[in-house]
Amino acid sequence: MNHSIGCLKCGRKVPLGNDAIALGRIVACMERRGVIDDNALNCFECQTVCVSANSQHLLPLIERGRTVCLGSPSRAQYLEGQPRDARPEYAYNPAYETVFRAAYQRLQRMVAPSIR
Repeated sequence: MNHSIGCLKCGRKVPLGNDAIALGRIVACMERRGVIDDNALNCFECQTVCVSANSQHLLPLIERGRTVCLGSPSRAQYLEGQPRDARPEYAYNPAYETVFRAAYQRLQRMVAPSIR
């Protein structure tokens, strides 16, 4: 899936699998529909998250050992192995972890769909 929109923070290209805005759209769709199970979610909005005017790295972008974009710590904190966002206005809420992780799995499957 081609997705080469520039990051709102750093201007560099954002691959769909590392797009915080696409992840946010999937989370919103899951919450609206009350669906957490990644396999049960098959809506048009989630299928078309790559069509966006905006993008932002989800995980930090590191080039040659230097962080060139911080990504979206407020969203990334819900993914396994990621540090908590230290900003108080984005305090970690354990209730969000399940939906963010399911949405992230969905996003990754959209990037590299399994062959069935």
